[in-house]
Order: sequence, then structure tokens, then C-alpha cells
Amino acid sequence: MLSLVHLPLRFVTYGVMYVSQRPTSMKRLLSALLRPFTLGHEYSKLWGGQTLSALTDKITSMVLSILVLQRTGSATKASVGLLLEMIPALVLGPVAGVILDRVERKRVLVFSDLARTLAGLTMAYAFYAGHFGLFHVYGWMTLNGIIKAFYDAATNAVIPMVVERESIQAANAVHTLGKNTAMILGPALGGVALSRLGGTWTLAVGAVAFSAAAGCMWFIRPVFEDRAGPSAMRPGLSEALEGFRFYKTVPLAMHLLILTVMVNLCTMPSGLAFQYHVLNVLKKDSDVLGFAFSVAAVASSITSYFIAARGRMKRLGSTLALGIAALALSFVGIGVSRQVWQVFAAFALFGGSTPFIQVPISTLYQEITPPEIRGRVFALRFTVSTFLSPVSTPLVGIGLDAMGSTAVLLVLAAVLGAVSVGALARGTVREA
Repeated sequence: MLSLVHLPLRFVTYGVMYVSQRPTSMKRLLSALLRPFTLGHEYSKLWGGQTLSALTDKITSMVLSILVLQRTGSATKASVGLLLEMIPALVLGPVAGVILDRVERKRVLVFSDLARTLAGLTMAYAFYAGHFGLFHVYGWMTLNGIIKAFYDAATNAVIPMVVERESIQAANAVHTLGKNTAMILGPALGGVALSRLGGTWTLAVGAVAFSAAAGCMWFIRPVFEDRAGPSAMRPGLSEALEGFRFYKTVPLAMHLLILTVMVNLCTMPSGLAFQYHVLNVLKKDSDVLGFAFSVAAVASSITSYFIAARGRMKRLGSTLALGIAALALSFVGIGVSRQVWQVFAAFALFGGSTPFIQVPISTLYQEITPPEIRGRVFALRFTVSTFLSPVSTPLVGIGLDAMGSTAVLLVLAAVLGAVSVGALARGTVREA
């Protein structure tokens, strides 16, 4: 027994001695591990602010979704909130693009998070006072949808303004690391926070986090491209249509847009299906659901770091198609799972596949889009890419109530598989 105690202690002691005797080697190792994150102070501010904002957004959305499911037991009513979050992007996308090309884009990020701060505090007070209901959930989703019509496009337009062109792919990978970790870890923290802290404190802390994200964005100073400035043109339909003309004249942009539409068609309502499967089929509580998302977060972080450290990939289009195929397999795994370990394995595949989709799409868009129309092009991209989501989201909610999560997830996986094959068959995408 004594040797079992001494053995680990000796191992640690020898390890410390080895590191202390080779400071240069360890310094090189540490430098290599941190290289993908050394993209400049301005990018660090952007990354910190958008990651905190995205994390808080996903925590809040998870909490509200669970509250609706717990209080109503209806996936259809929960899907209504997701639908309300998507509609504003469809209506405001072209207008948002024109505005983003005329104003300082970082101000859009700041004011967006301040608006969510006020909305979060309002919901926290309503929960504390006992007046919280579907009205507050749907109101938050609508406001968040309006904000996202501007926020996501603004973030993608700012990235080339704070990093060198040679570092755009690495910046997108690190950006995706933060965004995907927030997207997958946020629901995990939301489920745990709701069960441990309750609705009032969870929503209140989220509001404070949004204000901190706004503070990070305020200090960004673009250094590699001119800031957006006032245009000589009067705002009008012709200016808004510049984004459409770009997609019409650049085949790769159009093909990427179609792929994004189909992927979002399946992935945007998938979170509801995942929740339904774990809570209603496996009969597990929100803590297990949260841990499953944590597993996916780790896989997503590892994949994103690998892409950032590897440098420019030669075939971004082929990487994109294979990422979609892996995503389809993760949907199958979750849908057929009946044990917790199976869910965790499928969630790991889900998290690991998403960076191989998002990084190639963002990098290709930023490289082929002229700086002066990035606001319009990116806003239009986010608008059109969610065009079918308001149809798929309520259908998924109804399908979950009627057929169950297994059937719904298998159908979504089949669509994603077909999209992957189509991407590989299209030479414009495959060779990008």
C-alpha cells in the first residue's frame, strides 16, 4: 500500500525535475500550443467579447426552452419561440447589410449586447415576481432574432479588419472554437445553472455577462482595413441588391449559400430534438443533457484548435463536404441511442464535425468578398441561409410530438447525407 502512495509522488517529482531542467524545450512546446491564439490584441478583444456573448445567449436559450418544456410539456410551443427568433433575420437581412456597410461595425456589436442586458434583467425580475410566462420567452426570442440579423454578419465582417489576410483561416478556426464551444457548452451550463441556481439568478447573471461582452467589443480598434464609412449613395433598393448581384456573379458564393441553407435546415431545430430525446426518451434530467453537451464542447474545441494550428488547408470545399457527412452520422448516433454512453459518443462526433463545416465556409466567404460590400453579402448570407428554418423548426416540433425523436433525427441525417454527396459532386465546391 505504501508503494502505491509513493509511486505517484515520485512520478510527479521526476516530472517537475524534468521540466525545470529543460526550460527551453518547454517554452517551445508552450509557444507551439499557444500559436493559434496569437493573432493580436484587437482580435483577442473581438474573440473574448463574441465568445462570452454567444455563451450567454446559448445559456439563456437553453433555460427558456427547458422552462417551456417543463411548464407546458409541448415541443410545439417550444418550437414557436425558435420560429420567432428566425423570422426577423428573413425580414431585416438586406436592411441590416446596408446599415453594416455604413456604420462602425463594432458599435453594432456593443449596442446588441446592451439590449440583451436590459432584456435579461427584465426577465429575471419577472421570474422573481412570479409573472414569468410564454410572453417573456417569445419576447426574448423575437428581440434576439432582430439582434442576430445584425450581430453575426457584423462579427464576420470585423474579423478581416483585425487580422492579416494570411491569418484569416486561423482566426476563423479560433472564432469557431469560441462560438461552437458556446453553442454546445452553453446549454450544458444552462441546464446545470437552472437546476442549481433557479431561473431568477441564472437570467440575472446572464444579463451581467452580456454587459461584460459589450465592454470587450467597445475597445476594438480595426487595424488592417478601413472602417466602414458613410456611402455617397442614398440608401435604397439598388444598394441593398448589391449582395444579390455578388451571389449571382460568383458561382462559388452561390454554391456555398445553397449548402448553408440545407445544413441550417437540419441543424437549427436539432437542439430541440436533442433535448427531447434525452429528456423524454432516455428519461434523464437536465444535468445529463448538460454533460452530453459538455462532451461535444470538448470535441469541438479540439477540432477547432487542430484547424487553427494546422494552417491553411488546401481543399476547404472537400473538408466542408466531409464535415457535413460526419454531422449526419452524429444525428444517426443520437437518434438510435438508448444508453447514456451512446449519447455521449454521438455528441462528441457532433461537436467534432461542426468546425469542419463552419471554418471553410467563413474563410472562403471572407476571401472572395470585397471589403466594401461585406456587410451586405454576409447579412444576406445569414438571411437566406435561414430561409427554410422557419419551416423545418415547427415541423420538427410537430414531428417530435407525433413520431418521436428517433424518426425525426434519422430524417434529418438522411438530408445531410444527401447534401454532403451533392457538395462532393460539385467541382466548384470540391476544388475550392
